[in-house]
Amino acid sequence: MATSSIVSKTALVLDIVCARSEPLSFTQIARATGLQKSATHRILSILREERLVGYDASNQTYFAGNRLTGWAAGVFRTNDLPALCESTMEHLCAQSGAHVALSILDGTSVLYLKTVEAGEPYRLAARVGERSPLHATAAGKVLLAYQTPSKQAGLLEALPLERYTEFTITSPDALKADLDEIKARKYALCDREEFLQVAGISAPVFSSQGSPVGAISIWNQV
Repeated sequence: MATSSIVSKTALVLDIVCARSEPLSFTQIARATGLQKSATHRILSILREERLVGYDASNQTYFAGNRLTGWAAGVFRTNDLPALCESTMEHLCAQSGAHVALSILDGTSVLYLKTVEAGEPYRLAARVGERSPLHATAAGKVLLAYQTPSKQAGLLEALPLERYTEFTITSPDALKADLDEIKARKYALCDREEFLQVAGISAPVFSSQGSPVGAISIWNQV
């Protein structure tokens, strides 16, 4: 394999491992990447040696390694968006009594940069560094709604629109109509679309130049 091919395939494996909140088996990773099993095995072996992925021998699954988590933490520390939003998020949490999260668009997923939990930790709460689907979360839909028409069209074409609950929007036309409504009213709603126990609301965060750079969400159990 050429060097560029090795790098691309390794990045693909890392994308798959990091995009899921639960550990993945070798078969799941190979199937999701579309790589040959021999190539997948070789890449995972290297990533394990470099502590970029971890391995649980008890159930033969892979997960994001400690070294990768450290890199991610370093990126978050150098990104001033969480620091700028911290006081606003804490105020929203105190006033609403609900969980608050700051997220950005990362590829075809929502990536969480900061969270503020209300009360006791909740098992479905977003965690820093975790990802969620764009089409099934308030944050994801508001991030989609504020993309340029060309970028939004490309994302809609790339999204698998997986069904998570009976309320998940899985029709491209229905999702586009929802995004248009979100843009018009300037916030997004999500009612049990990813988890049956969760509903939320999200609004965009803009840079000083007026471009969307993230989303702040408030959500709670229903």
